[in-house]
Amino acid sequence: MSNGYILLHRKLQQSGLWKERRTFSKAEAWIDVLMEAQYKDETVEHILGMSVITTKRGQSIKSLETWSKRWKWSRDKTRRFLKMLEGCGMIAYENATKTVRITVCNYDYYQDPCNANATEVVRNQNALKTQVHTDNKGKEGKQDKKKASRIPTLEEDREYLTEKGSTIDPDQFWNHYEANGWMRGKTRIQKWKSCVVTWEKGNKQQPNQPDLLTMTASPRPEGN
Repeated sequence: MSNGYILLHRKLQQSGLWKERRTFSKAEAWIDVLMEAQYKDETVEHILGMSVITTKRGQSIKSLETWSKRWKWSRDKTRRFLKMLEGCGMIAYENATKTVRITVCNYDYYQDPCNANATEVVRNQNALKTQVHTDNKGKEGKQDKKKASRIPTLEEDREYLTEKGSTIDPDQFWNHYEANGWMRGKTRIQKWKSCVVTWEKGNKQQPNQPDLLTMTASPRPEGN
């Protein structure tokens, strides 16, 4: 396929693959020139010693020595490479004070403003979707906690104990806590399902005793 774009983010330059110590190929050097070019459509001033050098969209300023160190090339090879790019109509090359200004020809061909804006829109949309998903997940979590902490209906109580296979009579369980206002001592019950576990453990510890929910005070013996 020879048409269309692939997106190379400038963060590629910070990756371990790109920063690997090596001698650049001419293709890598050309990609480096493209990524180092200024992509914002504005004039930027650079102070070099007592001089001010400006760059615009599609331009970069670096000395031959800087390019040579980046690519692990000699200064002469770097100069010949840039001249070759210039001869092919790929860049405009000019010497400036203590540096070299490179202008990528037809820069919009490589960095189309519309394409860049579309990419930013997609990025923002993805970020928004992620935020909405996170917010919804948080709301669902709060709703689950709220549902777990609220007082159950008798039907919910019956359904839960039946699915759990509990030996506790659901009606007696619900009526007991409904009668005392869903309190455990002086504390209002926050997780009613945990009460089921407590009651089941109590019944297992006293297998020969009647269900804790049906226990009532023994009548006093009549006096003689």
